[in-house]
Amino acid sequence: MNSINKIAKESSINFSGSVLGNVLGYVWLMFMTRYLSQDDFGSFTLAQSIINVSMIFVLLGTHRSLDRFIPVFNASGETGKVKSLIRIILQIVILTNIIVCLVLYLGTDFLSVKVFSNPTLSAILPVTILTIPLLAITMIVGYAFSGYKELRYHVYLKQIIEPGLKIIFAITVAVFSLGVIQWTWLYLAALLITAAVAVWLLATRIIKPLADVVSQKNNVWEILSYSWPISISSILIIIIGQIDYLILGIYHPAANVGIYRIYIQIIVLLKLILGSMARIYKPVISELIPEGKFQEIKDTYRKVSKWVLASTTLGLVVIILYGNRLTSLLFTDAYAVYPLALIILAVGTYLNSTFGPEGMTLEAFGNTKLIMMNSLISVSVNVGLGFLLIPDYGILGAAIATGVTLTIGGILGFLEIYILYKMQPFSRNSLKFILVGTITGLVFFYFDRWLMINNVLFLVISILLLIGFYSLGIILSGSLDDEDKEIIQNLFKRIQNGFAK
Repeated sequence: MNSINKIAKESSINFSGSVLGNVLGYVWLMFMTRYLSQDDFGSFTLAQSIINVSMIFVLLGTHRSLDRFIPVFNASGETGKVKSLIRIILQIVILTNIIVCLVLYLGTDFLSVKVFSNPTLSAILPVTILTIPLLAITMIVGYAFSGYKELRYHVYLKQIIEPGLKIIFAITVAVFSLGVIQWTWLYLAALLITAAVAVWLLATRIIKPLADVVSQKNNVWEILSYSWPISISSILIIIIGQIDYLILGIYHPAANVGIYRIYIQIIVLLKLILGSMARIYKPVISELIPEGKFQEIKDTYRKVSKWVLASTTLGLVVIILYGNRLTSLLFTDAYAVYPLALIILAVGTYLNSTFGPEGMTLEAFGNTKLIMMNSLISVSVNVGLGFLLIPDYGILGAAIATGVTLTIGGILGFLEIYILYKMQPFSRNSLKFILVGTITGLVFFYFDRWLMINNVLFLVISILLLIGFYSLGIILSGSLDDEDKEIIQNLFKRIQNGFAK
């Protein structure tokens, strides 16, 4: 199986799981936004943001070495190094878990009272601290399986089990009229069960087959030199992802944090294809690099970027036309108050996605220091714009800061890949996708204004018709080559037959 087919196969699994996971995620968020006050939901979001930032100091980027070095070691027949790599990473993370959890627990009152002036946070944060080791082990297991180019286990854990449990516990909150404190404990229970399944999968699917393999000494410095820039980059990326929440929490009511969280959740839809492909793209490319198959790498990068552009163009049109109504439908009118902010976030995400998996390409080639530099530039822009715009413009300012940051990050990665490896993601079909997307948007904009109907059934029908119109435009414009058509046919067969190998 060539690299494109492997990426298409595993991406279909990851994409299907991501769609399901997002649907389940929206379901539990719908319960939360209806049965918790905006302030309580915002406080819970703040607690999650603090935990997400803390996770970087726990993992130290070591998990990101799994999906690069495991395929490299397996390709060279050094299976014993895989065994010792997993052991080393687990040992590091156990130690950092203890340190980070202790520091965060001792700083709970300072964060809750001095920084955010949020009494609810002081009750939530000690509970959410307990989620740190659970999140860490689940993350490590997911990346370990990615290194083996098996994404279904990540889907099982993060897209089915975890959100499914959250829905069950969210229903419990609704039925028994529980508050945010009780929900936080139930959230901890959901992560505990997910982590237990992750440990079982790691033990039975990876550790057990390696039991009789003799450990081989790893070049620890090679792993650390690869991981530490990613660790710094991860800190910066998490800051980019969470800084808007934190600045909003400082200058505005917690309710605004909850609203912005919902907007970000909707924008995640634009990243589904890129995220689904990037997770398998990196280990596949990592295996090709030692073999010197650089033309195949270039072709793979351009092909993946083409698919990403096609899907995100469609997603952008849907969000611009129907995003605010989708927000109102899913999360009540109280959250559909800043439609312009949602559009700005969508445009920034779209511009970032047009450059394809540039970050994963740099990681696969081992250029983690460049990634760190890009993240440093991006976080500087994000923090600077955040403190400049959010105090006066609130959610709208946060959207502008994030949109600009995403665009700059994509441009940096694109320029570096082109300069270093003469790789670029664009082709003649790129303009066709943008043209078809523009025509589709204009047609349905006037179609919507002409009918002037605003109900759920019309919204669903309009989106389905839009998808059909766009897909027909892609076909008629000749944007798909023979390989695209063959892969699409194989994916449909795979959907019909399920995910069994």
